Amino acid sequence: SLPRLARHLGTDPGLALWLGVLSPLAMFSFIASGHNDALMMGLLVAGVTLAVEGRLAWGVALCALAATVKLPAAAAIAFLGVDQFQAARGTRRWRVLAEVVVVPLVVLAAVTLAVGLGWSWLGPSALHVPTELKVLSTPAVSLGVFFSHLLHLIAIPVKQATMITVTQVICGAAAVISSLWLLINAHKFEVVRVLGIALILIVVGGPTVWPWYLMWGLALLAATTAQRSKLLAAVAALAMLVVGPSGHPLLNGNAYLIVALVTLCACVWLARHRHWHRVVAGRAS
Repeated sequence: SLPRLARHLGTDPGLALWLGVLSPLAMFSFIASGHNDALMMGLLVAGVTLAVEGRLAWGVALCALAATVKLPAAAAIAFLGVDQFQAARGTRRWRVLAEVVVVPLVVLAAVTLAVGLGWSWLGPSALHVPTELKVLSTPAVSLGVFFSHLLHLIAIPVKQATMITVTQVICGAAAVISSLWLLINAHKFEVVRVLGIALILIVVGGPTVWPWYLMWGLALLAATTAQRSKLLAAVAALAMLVVGPSGHPLLNGNAYLIVALVTLCACVWLARHRHWHRVVAGRAS
């Protein structure tokens, strides 16, 4: 589906295939390890492809199936729905609204009833698990450790755990607000690109980041004009080195200094001269 999506968007199918499927990150973190993220992304890419080709109902059905594997895939339903609702006119808008609301609800209900494990998988007890981990490769965690050390240097006694919680809340809020802005303005840009960026934001601003989470957005961006980005290729190739073969993080000790400083520099770079807007619009890679 990824090369097909790239052809529909007028980009290079070969680059899309390499970045989204054959890159070292995808091969080691998806295929070799058998992560369920691979199933989620397969369904998600197929669903997005069908939706942008004009088969919205089938597309959101596949995206809903992807969301039963991992809930962030539901973001695609929202982005596709807003994009096509804004593009539609007259009674077509009601049809789009019905498809993006009714079809996913039917799919979620059918899968939940078929599995027979109840509705608890959608509850807070299941969704709060990622917040329990404190991994230094996560920007929010590294920033919390970094600022905690700075405050201790100037004799302000703040617990490291408290500072991590604060930075996690701030980063999470920034990711949510940015994603909502992208959602509201999805119809003004290439919807696949802004969806990919939103998924990256959700991951980077989240409470825990594992390298294979990055494939949520990278796989979609691989089909867009962002596939020409050297940074995108580097992330797709090298992110696998963040976690060792045993599954344990390789960034420990003072690694928070690197992650925190890189995160802060990236924020400054994006804010400078509204570069973030050029990235969203596809005028910068």
